[in-house]
Amino acid sequence: MLLLAVAISLLVLGSVPIAYYARKARPRRSVPTVDPPAQRFDLVLSEAVFAGEGPARHIVGSIRNTSKAPYTNAQVEFVLRSQENALLGKVAATVGAVGPETSAPFRTGPVPEGSFRLALNDITGTRVEFPPQ
Repeated sequence: MLLLAVAISLLVLGSVPIAYYARKARPRRSVPTVDPPAQRFDLVLSEAVFAGEGPARHIVGSIRNTSKAPYTNAQVEFVLRSQENALLGKVAATVGAVGPETSAPFRTGPVPEGSFRLALNDITGTRVEFPPQ
């Protein structure tokens, strides 16, 4: 009888840790996450490509103003890398004015020799605010 009580006690004591770990191993219900709202930018890059050959090689493209306000002195800056992904430098172009909801072309100065990849670094500009009517 004593042997039976010891066996049952060991069985019960052995099943407690198993039940504990089995409960932890159950998949948890996923909790929905809420992403922050996407940031909307007024000045965006529409296109940019290398143009020209040799020392006259440069980047041409266009930027778009998605807002209802005009921008002046818009500057587009690119980072340039070689085919081996070595940083070669930066080039920029300035656009005098970009009207509301329109695009404007740009052209940079010469790019460093060996430029193979371009990446947009920044677009800045001065938003023209009109006084309320």
